[in-house]
Amino acid sequence: MENFRKQLANNLSSMILALLLAVAVWIAATLQADPFAVWEFTNVPVDPVDQPADTVFFEGDTGSVSVRVRAPQSVLESLNLQDFEAQVDLSDVEIGASATVPISVTVHDEGVRIQSYTPEDLTVHLEPVVSIT
Repeated sequence: MENFRKQLANNLSSMILALLLAVAVWIAATLQADPFAVWEFTNVPVDPVDQPADTVFFEGDTGSVSVRVRAPQSVLESLNLQDFEAQVDLSDVEIGASATVPISVTVHDEGVRIQSYTPEDLTVHLEPVVSIT
């Protein structure tokens, strides 16, 4: 038993090195089979969040963004616009005045990384809805 422990102690560094090399080869083979790529998705619609009640956009609408993402090729091929969520928070927008609010973009697939998106903010102008009888 003592002899086994000595052999194990003498070969421990070789075993750890072999394990690290095996992991490196596995990672290289995986990346070769399904390489990472960068794609751009255009016209991702921007949804308003927390818009004050009885208000309407005075000029235009919330628009859309272009999103640049990085992921394995197989994941990118299965993505579509519905996998993205672009939002503007209108809770702090003053009614009757133009305001610039940041756009936040998220993606539902955890394997996808958002590199950038444009535009990063949106100018909005909310007006109250008034009815005259």
